[in-house]
Amino acid sequence: PHGRAFAVNLTCFFQICKCAVYLLVIGTNMSFWTSTATKRQCTVFATFLVLRLIFLRDITVISRWSRIGVVASVFYLLTITAGGYLATMRWPVEARLGDFWPQQPSEVPALFAVMLYTYSPADVLPV
Repeated sequence: PHGRAFAVNLTCFFQICKCAVYLLVIGTNMSFWTSTATKRQCTVFATFLVLRLIFLRDITVISRWSRIGVVASVFYLLTITAGGYLATMRWPVEARLGDFWPQQPSEVPALFAVMLYTYSPADVLPV
């Protein structure tokens, strides 16, 4: 019984950490839109914006908003692709800092952690 409680608590802590990292990513992305607010202010704003969702008793409201997430994901994919394409067209190969692959093998776990935390909000947000 103690091992099960520890595993459940550890899983809950992991999910809370993922939510926190996701809000940090949102705040960092929001700070690029404005020059008057810092990353920390944008993160606090995003947290207060999303924090009210915990008081919802009916989850159908969030389910209806899922279309926004699909549109945002498509837009996100298109902007990343367009940015990469423009960067390759604008900068010569000698001016680029790195190649397609990581510079050192030790960077792979860090990149995987960023991908895990940043691109996996689906198992954190209830739908």
